Amino acid sequence: MLFDYSKSPYPIREDLRDANLKAWQFIGKTGNWWSAQQHLAIAQEVRAAYACAFCRERKKALSPYQVEGRHDSNSNLPEEVIDTIHRIVTDASRLSEDWLKKMLSADISIGQYVELVAVVVFLMNVDTFHRALGFALEGLPALEFLGDDHPSQYMPKGLQEGAAWVPMIGQVQCAESEQDLYTDIPKPTNVLRALSLVPDAVRCQRYMENRYYFLPSQVMQVGENHDRALSRTEIELVATRVSMNNECFYCSASHAMLLQVSGEVQGKPQDITSLLSSEDSPGNGSAQVTGDNTALLAFVDAVMGEDIALVRSTREHLQSKHGSSALVDVAALIGSFERMNRIASATGIELDKEVDLLSQQAQSQLALDTYAQATETTAGGKALGWLVGKVRPMLFKMVGKRAKDRT
Repeated sequence: MLFDYSKSPYPIREDLRDANLKAWQFIGKTGNWWSAQQHLAIAQEVRAAYACAFCRERKKALSPYQVEGRHDSNSNLPEEVIDTIHRIVTDASRLSEDWLKKMLSADISIGQYVELVAVVVFLMNVDTFHRALGFALEGLPALEFLGDDHPSQYMPKGLQEGAAWVPMIGQVQCAESEQDLYTDIPKPTNVLRALSLVPDAVRCQRYMENRYYFLPSQVMQVGENHDRALSRTEIELVATRVSMNNECFYCSASHAMLLQVSGEVQGKPQDITSLLSSEDSPGNGSAQVTGDNTALLAFVDAVMGEDIALVRSTREHLQSKHGSSALVDVAALIGSFERMNRIASATGIELDKEVDLLSQQAQSQLALDTYAQATETTAGGKALGWLVGKVRPMLFKMVGKRAKDRT
């Protein structure tokens, strides 16, 4: 049985297993632009990238183009496709629109690229969850169950240019066959729209996000944890730490803002500067963390590093401090934001105007403008952003109540 957690030492929520099965279903079937066998090859290449010596050397360089070499590969995919997969897995924050344009002009179609991103991020989400808990990686879908292998090359209607490196379906432009993509979301965010050139990818993305993180209607309810073992502040702390380690501008700004507001709404304002990494490189498992959240953040950094022994010791420490259910929730969040960060970084989505405005304080305090993919603000500048920050708790309480009333 796939994802059999019956003998797990930790209480794995059934909805997490359902999300993992959904990801495997997407990976294991022919899509719009890649065959099922090609999906499987992409997945194999994702796992090869985890231990690729060339990727490690390239990530250390000031520019990914300074290092020459060949990837440690595990498939027969074209070399350009292999390079794309490895870059998304290991160095997504330094992808650029110019890089994508050059690649699309010669090696891959825009539809193939978006579907490739989806396969990569769904697999990374699940694999990271397993690695964080010390589980073996799940076997990939078997070839005999992959079915029809002729991609439809379906291109949905209503695609718009401008808010990302890839075209996305706008809410009011959805054709009847895509009406379900943004169900119950008054204004879908760019990160939700990012994969909409491949509608089934959005469906899988939403299914996973609803279980690994929150329902869209719950995101604005920053004073509630919605039956998670972690407080909402702890949840956003983990989300922000993962995003900062990955230098994802979009998610770092969004979730640092949610972290701030969760504290403000609860009357416990947060000093988010404590989330800044130490002098060591982000994500290498050696950042120095202090304060009440030591166990949470040390575990995040360890999972995103390469020291298996450190992952084990920080996992045990986190379990002893916060309990097994909290450990599972943290592992799920790390997996979830490994997925979300790469969706944002690989598609070049702009920060939504409202989020940009509300996150000005966080962007400044965390120096997010130093990230390679940081964009110019579009919401009226820092002065207006800091002014809006004064009334954020009231705004979130009002919007959160409306969201709860709708459900």
